Formats: sequence, structure tokens, C-alpha cells
Amino acid sequence: MGFELCEPPLALEPLQVDVATQLWALNFRDVLVAKGAIPSEVAGRSLGLGGECYGRVVRVGAAVTSVAAGDLVVCVPPDGLGSRLLTEERWVARAPAAAAPEEAVAGTMAYATAWLALLRQARITRGDTVLIHSAAGGVGLAAVHLCLRAGCTVYATASTPAKRELLLGLGVTHAFHSRDAATYVAGVRGVTAGAGVDVVLNSLAGEHISASLGLLRPFGRFVEIGKRD
Repeated sequence: MGFELCEPPLALEPLQVDVATQLWALNFRDVLVAKGAIPSEVAGRSLGLGGECYGRVVRVGAAVTSVAAGDLVVCVPPDGLGSRLLTEERWVARAPAAAAPEEAVAGTMAYATAWLALLRQARITRGDTVLIHSAAGGVGLAAVHLCLRAGCTVYATASTPAKRELLLGLGVTHAFHSRDAATYVAGVRGVTAGAGVDVVLNSLAGEHISASLGLLRPFGRFVEIGKRD
């Protein structure tokens, strides 16, 4: 993929960082924005293409303290896909020294999304039962790892037998067909003796939303990360 080179302004704002990017990771959201399926502006703010990248700092504003010119960094800007990125310091962090560039940037947004959804919003704790929909995707796999690390019992859905086998191999207790609500509802009810789950991490649309809400135990937490319905 080729990028159009945009020269940044000569003067930086105090908290701006100028980065020469080397790698951009594309997420499903980028595909949806590019196709016009979801808006590129949310709450009056531009959220366009390019959510995470790797590169080297070229310049920093006078008030920037966390990075310096020459540092290799991972960035998570609201948008800015291109060969040069001008963004705020809060979206920039030094890259892990032991990680290859591809490793440093590939899972940043996926893990951040899963962490925010599960640890910050759903407040998962050891012993919770969690249903993760579309668990073989990027955010889904990150969610599986975070839940298992926290000591949760994980149930998951995925669209193919191969994906479900992958999830079971990672430590998921049961994996069900994500495209058949009746199947996974019956499956979760069966393995929980009708009790349901403490947390649902949902990215499915349509009938799957109400079906998944119906699987929650009293005082359960439903976290929505989908872009439709």
C-alpha cells in the first residue's frame, strides 16, 4: 500500500509529536470506515483510517516529556494513516525493546479494547463466567487471554469448526457456533445448568443481542463492542 507524503508544519504545538511511520496495523474498523459502513466522525471528532502504527520520532513539542527524537514508538492516533504522523503525546509510547516491529504494533488496539471492555467496564474477577462472541478474531483472542489470566471460565462462539477447535486449544471451556443463536443459547444454558453467565462480550448484531442478553445471570454485565444495531 502506498502512502501520500504530507509534510508536517514547521512549528509543533507544545504537546505534539512528529513520527516517521514504518508500519500500520489495519483493523476491522478501518475496513468498515473505508467502505463507508460506519462514520469516520464520532461525537464531533474525526476517527478515520489508521488506529495504530510503529515508527521513529522525528521531533517533539516543547512540553513533551515521555518520548524524544530518535525513539522507536507505538502510536494509537484517532486517525492519520500515512508516512508521517503528527499527533498528541498521549497517543505515543516507546515501543517494547524486545519486540519486533510487527509484534509491537499488531495487537495494541485489540488488547486495549478487550482490556477496557472486560477489566474496566465489566470488572471481571476470578471465578466469573464469560461468554465471548466471535472469539477467534483479534479482539476476541485478546479477550480470551485476559479472561483466562484473570481466572475466569470462558465460553466462546466462532463461525467455523476450525476456529472453535483453536479456541478450545487455548483453554476455552466450550465453544459454540456464532451464527446460530439457538445453538449457543442452548449450549450455554446446558453447560451452566440454566444459570447463564456473569459477562457477555458482544460484537454480534440483530437477534444475537437479545439472545445474549437473555443469557445473563442477575446483575450480569453486557459489554457491546459491535458497530451495528
